[in-house]
Amino acid sequence: MSHPPPGSAAIITNRSHTKFLLQQKREDHGILQYRGAYSLFGGSIEDGETPEEGLKREFCEEILDQTIVDELVRQNTLWRTYRLKGIIYAEFVCHIFIAEIDDLVFEVWEKILEDTNIITEGKAVIVKKEKLLDLLKNPKLFVGSLDRVIKEWLTEQV
Repeated sequence: MSHPPPGSAAIITNRSHTKFLLQQKREDHGILQYRGAYSLFGGSIEDGETPEEGLKREFCEEILDQTIVDELVRQNTLWRTYRLKGIIYAEFVCHIFIAEIDDLVFEVWEKILEDTNIITEGKAVIVKKEKLLDLLKNPKLFVGSLDRVIKEWLTEQV
């Protein structure tokens, strides 16, 4: 039995933790359960990659703005490794990173990310913390079990 590849994903927030950058998957996504669902940026780690390298590659594949990608890579810190439940695999290992972006830079990103062509697998959604907490009440709105990861991180920030 083959094991699923591990993954890397990032919680992206401004330094004051009042806004969060999520990815909302396209409505025509190949996996029915992912259509319109919220996700963190990231994905599977390829053979020979470290979790950091895999996340950087995923940023480059998913975000077509090199300035944003470079800042995300600079600001990334490994937070925790989880065993998550998913759709494709019953369970997989996922390395969760935190990218805390300067509040002023984050504001600039909000304007840039209004261009839906920058995100390759859907659209960028910047949500205020209150809205995120509301979305987290319905785990079916999130890819895999990423809602659990986000909730746990938010709980630790209090």
